[in-house]
Amino acid sequence: ALVTYEDDFCLHAADWIGFDVDHTVVRYNLPKLTELIYRLLADFLITERGYSAAIKEYDARYIQKGIVFEIATGNHLKLDEEGSVLRAFHGCNRCLSPEEVQEAYGGGPWWGFET
Repeated sequence: ALVTYEDDFCLHAADWIGFDVDHTVVRYNLPKLTELIYRLLADFLITERGYSAAIKEYDARYIQKGIVFEIATGNHLKLDEEGSVLRAFHGCNRCLSPEEVQEAYGGGPWWGFET
């Protein structure tokens, strides 16, 4: 579900989450913003989706460009510039094998990717 600034945002209605801070009229403190986004998302996952409190620990090395969290599967996806899934992790610890990535996402752009 694509959510725009005109919509009320509800995580329960989202299929996936991505953040884009390019081309805005605001200057962000990116280290603090990414930590805030991470902590808010971790709180939601712990309280609403039953994730372990172990994910609460913030690690700045984990935050990268091209990462998408797919809510329905619990997978974190690393996308290339064409939208294809390069790597996928389930939760914070399990890396999906190349065969699992191929089976789940195929070779083309991920379904939520728009150019």
